[in-house]
Amino acid sequence: MSTDCTPHGNSDKAGLRRNYLSGYELTFQSIGTVAPSASMALLVPVIFAAAGVGTWLTIAVAGAGILFLAGQMAIFGRRMTSPGALYAYVHAGLGPLPGVVAGGSVLLAYLLFIATIPPQIANLVSGQLYDRFRVPASLELRIGLMTASVLLPWWLARRDIKLSTQATCLIEVATMLLLIVLVSRHFRLQGAWPSRAQLSLHGFTISQFYRGLVLAFLLYGGFETAMELGTEARNPFSVIPRILVTVVGLLTGFFLFMGYGTVGAFEDLHHQLATDISPMTTLAGSMGWNTAGFLVTLGIFSSLMASSVGCINAASRVLYAFAHRGVFFRALAVTHPVYATPHRSIAAVSTVGLGIAVALTVAGVHPLAQLSYIGTMSSISILAAYALVVVAAPCYLKTLGLLRIHHLAGAIVALGFLLLPLVGSVYPVPDYPLDLIPYLYLAVMAAGAGWFLYARHRHPDRLQGMEDELLELPNPASVTVTG
Repeated sequence: MSTDCTPHGNSDKAGLRRNYLSGYELTFQSIGTVAPSASMALLVPVIFAAAGVGTWLTIAVAGAGILFLAGQMAIFGRRMTSPGALYAYVHAGLGPLPGVVAGGSVLLAYLLFIATIPPQIANLVSGQLYDRFRVPASLELRIGLMTASVLLPWWLARRDIKLSTQATCLIEVATMLLLIVLVSRHFRLQGAWPSRAQLSLHGFTISQFYRGLVLAFLLYGGFETAMELGTEARNPFSVIPRILVTVVGLLTGFFLFMGYGTVGAFEDLHHQLATDISPMTTLAGSMGWNTAGFLVTLGIFSSLMASSVGCINAASRVLYAFAHRGVFFRALAVTHPVYATPHRSIAAVSTVGLGIAVALTVAGVHPLAQLSYIGTMSSISILAAYALVVVAAPCYLKTLGLLRIHHLAGAIVALGFLLLPLVGSVYPVPDYPLDLIPYLYLAVMAAGAGWFLYARHRHPDRLQGMEDELLELPNPASVTVTG
């Protein structure tokens, strides 16, 4: 059975460029936002601290869940585009209020993604400055480095989304290959590959599984950004669903290899992975490969910058969609007269992300602790949005008369995977302050939902306009089902 959907309404009232991004550029944008090399270098110690020898298992389960999720997202991706994709998808299936909650969750997650990056960049650069020139890592220096680390991505995102994608893609791929070579070389020198403790999961507990899984899903955060840029893509209805599956497959293979390999390598070195802020540099140094260590640091820096650009691009499109539809301040619903980018929304999300990072740094929170706290919050936020998309998909298909049993089965499996880390974020009860984060997320979402209801009460005509123009949907009457 196949569906033939003919979308209509291809004019973009929002002012973003149409038919601008190719499939390759969308793929690079998604991979760049995830920043796999930086994720491996920075998140693996945090995941290992939570999951121990089960790190590889949490990554595998997260990858399987994301793959099923990609299938549910593809249901919408074949039929509609919107600058705030997940927000639009949930709106189509469940209505405006759940749509706003999903969009708010995505926006919060992207803002937190942006906020995690400046402290890590400042940590990398200040470490190099101290090692090479004995420059102390003062608070003023760290804040200056964090500010600079946001200004460049802001400029790239404001100027041209193609430029911001092409500027970092090749370096990201080169760094991923270098990390693979680094881990492989370690085991070639050791003369052994299997890690018995990891394969047997000796001492691994269900509590570790849940805690690690919350952070393992964070590895994939941002894989869906190609959908947020669908309005600016060429042939989005055929290209984007393929990109989702391709990106998830590539990322899962890389994350599994690197996660398993890194934990095994640190077992051989008898070194504490959970407290190492630059594990790849440590691994390179253990082999006397200092040049590779420096190149890895340079590549991770570039990867973080690429991720910052990707998160700023994605967050600004969601904020722009909110503003354009009257949910948020209309002043942000403006595109640049030359570059056709949502430059005000780009400036807003960049400023908020930097503000969160600076506030935590001034408060004395260690960069790894920031990664753990903000990472957990952003993971819960994006998982909640993903879960709403999964629930919305069969509801949307039902309105089109296309719902079949395999759609329901796929949605149930995907939702089951997503509920695992969400349940794990509250039970077993995590240590303080991680135990407060789920409730902080609920408070933020309640405030956002309250704002939406207030706006709908004050400006019902504006919100009705949002209903009319939100989605570029196929006319249900034009959808034919052939057997």
